[in-house]
Amino acid sequence: MQLSIIDNLFRAKDQQLKQTAGNLQIRDVKDDNQFASTVQRIKQQVLLTPIVFGEPKISGHYQTTRQVPAHFQNPWGGTQEVFIVTVDFPFTGSYELLSYSPNGVQVPM
Repeated sequence: MQLSIIDNLFRAKDQQLKQTAGNLQIRDVKDDNQFASTVQRIKQQVLLTPIVFGEPKISGHYQTTRQVPAHFQNPWGGTQEVFIVTVDFPFTGSYELLSYSPNGVQVPM
């Protein structure tokens, strides 16, 4: 399962490279500046960049009351005050790499 996800990503990037290279025109590579610009554009489209996570940031928090079902530590159930904290993890890189997950777990994108 994991290898098929990586293989599919590789095949998609390979197909994208072939399509991009097949659509090049003489004006795209005529002089050195155009050639360098075209190479850079193709690299940005095709190459994957590693995922780099930034520092986590707390973007929100609130307190609420939730109904607690009965369980072995509290056989009567009741209500409980809980704190909900939202933490953002900014990242840079190719989002396609985030579709890979260990143990065959699919991550929705």
